Amino acid sequence: MSGAPETITGTAMSDSQVTPVVKKPWRARAIQAVRILAALGIAYFIVATTVQQWSDVSATFRSLSWPSLGASLAAAVACLWATMMAWRSMVGSLDHPLRVRDAAPIQLVGALGKYLPGTVWAYVVQMERAAASACPARRSSSAPRSSPAWA
Repeated sequence: MSGAPETITGTAMSDSQVTPVVKKPWRARAIQAVRILAALGIAYFIVATTVQQWSDVSATFRSLSWPSLGASLAAAVACLWATMMAWRSMVGSLDHPLRVRDAAPIQLVGALGKYLPGTVWAYVVQMERAAASACPARRSSSAPRSSPAWA
């Protein structure tokens, strides 16, 4: 053995060919942990609420028809789309226009935060996603407060 690192096939490699292991900074690991905890929290509260109210949930589902379920699903998707487009327009009016492809995950994932206790989660997720799209956090968080619904 020559003392040089070897590949799986046993051929020797020089030091210039060895790629150093780059550790993630602690902040990136902390943000990833918060994302995972937030997703688990949302899932837990949705499941816990459904289980707690299962008798009402199952009775409601039995009383609904397939056409009414389809129509309500279409209305819910249209409402989510309209809300996302309104948020995108508000951010755009603050001098930072976003593509629909960038605005959708920011607003829609941020909207899931309302299912966690405390209203801060929606803003945290929304600002984090906005920063990933090069939208300043101030603009992404001030757009919802600029809405007439908050007045």
